[in-house]
This record gives sequence, C-alpha cells and structure tokens, in this order.
Amino acid sequence: MAASLLAAVVVVLAVVYAAAPRPSGASPGAAAPKLSPSAARYLAIADAANHKLEVANDGYKKNERDNLAAAELDLRAEVAVESRFDKQLAEIPFPLSIASIVRALIVANQRRGALTARQARSASLTRLRSFDSRHQATDAAVEVQVKLIRKALHLPPPSSRRPRPPAGPAPGRRPSAVGRRPRHRHASAAELRGYLTLQLTNHVVK
Repeated sequence: MAASLLAAVVVVLAVVYAAAPRPSGASPGAAAPKLSPSAARYLAIADAANHKLEVANDGYKKNERDNLAAAELDLRAEVAVESRFDKQLAEIPFPLSIASIVRALIVANQRRGALTARQARSASLTRLRSFDSRHQATDAAVEVQVKLIRKALHLPPPSSRRPRPPAGPAPGRRPSAVGRRPRHRHASAAELRGYLTLQLTNHVVK
C-alpha cells in the first residue's frame, strides 16, 4: 500500500514539473550574447598580438642576463608586434564614442614601443636591464586605455595570469607581480567563451 502511494506521488510531481513554465533563456539552444563587429575584430588582433608578445617576452626573460644580441632581438620582435597591432587597430571602424580611446591607446603603445626600441640598442646587458624599471610608467599608461576600451566594447575582464617569477633576484628588474609587459592583455577566445557562458548562466538563474 505504502509503495503504491509513493509511486503515485512521484508521478504527480513529475507531471507538475513538466507543466511548470520555464525561464525564457533556459532552452538548451539559447544563443550566447554576440559581440559587435568592431569588438570581434579587436579581440582577434589582440589575441594574436598577445600570443606573439608572450613568446618574445619569454625569450627576453631567458636572454636578458647572458645574451645581449638575443635579448635585443626579442625586444625588436616586441616592437614589431606592437606596431602591427597599432596599425590593425587604427583600421577598425569603431563607433565615435570609442574612437578617442582607441587613439589614446595607440599613442600610449607607441610611446612604450619607442622606449623598447631604445632598450634594444643597449650597449651592454647592464644597460639593457636598466630599462626594465622605466617601463612601469609606460605600461601603466597603456593599461589605463586598455581597461577603458575593454569596458566600452563589453569585453570580459583580463586574465589574472601573472608571468612566472624569475629564478632569483635580478638587479634592475621590476617586481615579478608586475611583469615586464602587462601590455594590452585581452581575453583570448577561450576566456571569452567562458565569460559569455557564465553571463548566460547567470541570466537563466535569475
């Protein structure tokens, strides 16, 4: 008798659940929020530039203490990547409300590139490393504009990843928590997909 009653209750609950209304965004096929064309293009060039800059920066950190020629080559690679990024950024037709931020980002990035180019002409490893601390101001100027443009384009926040700390203390280097180049760090395609999925999930839960 008890078993029959329990089975009946389960059936009733199943029927009630099936008939209950669903939130509008809860369907399995619900589309994730889409980026604007300008945001998508920005993300594409930033993702590519970030990867190349990370490769060059890793090479610099490896060579800055014992291989002047290789370290300077790494620095010149950084300048080339950043110059290409600025050129591609200037070609994107951003809305007028964002255009001023884009111009400010390009100017800040060019100033940092000029400093890196000077560093790449150092006559010694000591001179080369002496520039590391000078990049703090130029890095900060770039990061200000990066945050503004990411916010304007509704891009996710930057990754919390930090460069690996050096094996030992290096005179003239900036603290490892800052890194040699914060750069225009933008979300990768994988980070963006995770962010959009989270946003969609939060919408469904609400």
